[in-house]
Amino acid sequence: MKPFSALYYIKNNFKRSIVISIMMSFVMVCFMGGMYLDNISESFFIRYDKPAEYAWVYVNTSNNGGDEETGKFRNKIDSYLTKNVKEYMEVGYLNCQYMSIMGFNNNSESFIFYSVEDFEKYKKYTTDYPDDVKLSDGEILMSELLANNIGLRDGDIVHYDKDAGKCQRVGSHKVNSSFVRLYNRDLKVKIVNMKGIWVAAIDSTYNNSDNLLFLGGTGKGVADDLNKIADSINSEFKNVRASTNEIFMKDLDRDIGFMYSVLGLIIGVVSVVLAVTINATVAATYEKRKFEFSIYKALGYNKKSIFKKVCSETLIMNAAGVILGCVFCAIVFAVLNENMYEQGFHFYFISANGIKAAIICDICVLIPVIFFNYRRTNKYDVTVY
Repeated sequence: MKPFSALYYIKNNFKRSIVISIMMSFVMVCFMGGMYLDNISESFFIRYDKPAEYAWVYVNTSNNGGDEETGKFRNKIDSYLTKNVKEYMEVGYLNCQYMSIMGFNNNSESFIFYSVEDFEKYKKYTTDYPDDVKLSDGEILMSELLANNIGLRDGDIVHYDKDAGKCQRVGSHKVNSSFVRLYNRDLKVKIVNMKGIWVAAIDSTYNNSDNLLFLGGTGKGVADDLNKIADSINSEFKNVRASTNEIFMKDLDRDIGFMYSVLGLIIGVVSVVLAVTINATVAATYEKRKFEFSIYKALGYNKKSIFKKVCSETLIMNAAGVILGCVFCAIVFAVLNENMYEQGFHFYFISANGIKAAIICDICVLIPVIFFNYRRTNKYDVTVY
């Protein structure tokens, strides 16, 4: 190993280099920030981040003109059908509340099917539920994550009580709860091992028909037609609205967009703090190395060679820091997932926004560290010392 090489210095100053690497590992705080922010919408991404498989039409009859528009829409439902979308189905609306890791109260929207046949038909045209998932009349299906979040057990009988709170157990299998609005009857909980927040119910006594699904199956042509149907309905009516996966995701991006300005603030604060702290630490180190760099110059090493050495040392320590940060994050998220899953909290994926945030923060730290280090070396001269 050559004395001028970056590894030679790191090897002979291992403890000091480790301290700097640990400091640089804190750029991964931005990754963790991205993970937490993405968690707000992660359950929605798992469900809706795919081409449209149905168009959901819902009606607000409480607004002026709602009933009149509903009648006009129902008189021309068949006119919206296309070559790829030939089916539609009446469904009820099911709204379920749950809590995210950050303490946000989220809503998951799904459907009440009028019969087992309707649920099977929905499964035929979509990929939401596995083929082996079965649901009976009077049952409410929930993913394990959602059931844990709310505090329900398989076989619980859910009774709607607006004053009960999320889950109030009043018997071995009886639950008074306001987490989901049930209109007609008690429903038996059926927990299914599915990723994300999923809920659906079958209630043959349900008599509200303000919701409808256009069904076409999968494929680009189907998705295009479903989106065209939704756009056509939305442009024609004010109280009759239609949504697809693509429309829902656009709305979601708009609604939570402000949260990513928070991530930008986190990046800025962490970058400034780390850049100042690491520069101060490295400055003290380089002050002790002024004779070393003065001798390099006396031996004929040019500015380019010294710049490469400064870059190499910094980048190697930075790489070690990033690896340490990644290992720490992996351990933290593994522990959190393992211990919080029973409470219905879970990290599903590696956040792309978290990775971008960490990279941006890392660059904002590296550039001033390398620049000021190189600037210091230019001041060192053997004739002075």
